[in-house]
Amino acid sequence: MRVVTIDLSRKTTNVIADEFTYFAADAAAVVHNGTGVVLGVEGPAKPFDFFLVHLDSGKRERLTILNPQYDGYTFGAPRVIDYRNTTGDPRTGLLLLPSDYRPGTKYPTIVFERDRSNAWFARHFGFWGGPYNMELYATRGYAVLYPDIVLTRTPRERVTSDVIPGVGAAVATGIVDANRLALYGHSLGAYHAMMLLVQTQQFKAAIVSQGYYNLFTHYAENPGYTEGFVTGTFGPPWERPESYVANSPYFFLGQLTTPILLVGSSRDAYFEQGDALFAALQRANKPTEYIRYEDEAHNAASWSLGNRRDYVEHSLAWFNFWLLGKEDTELAKGEQYTRWRELWKLQEANRNRQIP
Repeated sequence: MRVVTIDLSRKTTNVIADEFTYFAADAAAVVHNGTGVVLGVEGPAKPFDFFLVHLDSGKRERLTILNPQYDGYTFGAPRVIDYRNTTGDPRTGLLLLPSDYRPGTKYPTIVFERDRSNAWFARHFGFWGGPYNMELYATRGYAVLYPDIVLTRTPRERVTSDVIPGVGAAVATGIVDANRLALYGHSLGAYHAMMLLVQTQQFKAAIVSQGYYNLFTHYAENPGYTEGFVTGTFGPPWERPESYVANSPYFFLGQLTTPILLVGSSRDAYFEQGDALFAALQRANKPTEYIRYEDEAHNAASWSLGNRRDYVEHSLAWFNFWLLGKEDTELAKGEQYTRWRELWKLQEANRNRQIP
């Protein structure tokens, strides 16, 4: 939430703090003399801590150091990008700059998409928490773009209409390198990512984590969610089969050229979707790596420390390989990168092939 002071005599309001500071409504206490309030403060580049906010001046006094290790880091700062989608509707993206940002330099960029850029997720430190914290990449030389996705159209339409122009607007800033773009999606974001990847060759690599990719089988698993929220068609597959096909990336894998790191877990609600997608990608001869974590749930923030660490290291190595050409991590030793080099050859062969 935002905090506003109200002058009752003048009937005016004043918003406290800058546009990238957000306050936790469930962690608040009014100071007894009425001049201040204790609030949890957070933002895309601000780790959570408690502050005493002075209502007369808006100044903040830090009360806690919950994660002192963060004080030794410089985090990537967010920037707002306003743009219009393909039908002229206004959209807003958040661009997280690399922590060592230098004007005039173009950076490899990860497009991390979920839904609206003003959604609850995007207001947290690094946009998301745990292994999905995008400061993990911003502090290692990547820019991160969080574009708007408005859930008012079918997925096939909304990802191209909203995301592609957002990427173009980010490239126009001179910060984003159009030749070094990657895509990262988890859950609904993974579904959006796959829906985008079968319609564009713009991305050099992608991470697709625990999504759903075949709406016919997804309907059997969760009918209400599938026909309403996901497809926007409001009908079962036997009434709208063409919509279920058009919005299932599974049926368009022949058009895919981007290398994908597919992530799944055995206790995910839709783990069969990941297994089936990987089998299809293998059958279609597409460049794919599949990592599946046993006895872990849908959100990696709840995973064991060892699996969380492995997931982050694997993800960083994947982006470093495809966007930076780096092989200097622990994962570079041994057969891991030998396999990825083979995936690179497969990707080049697919790109050189005539894609319908």
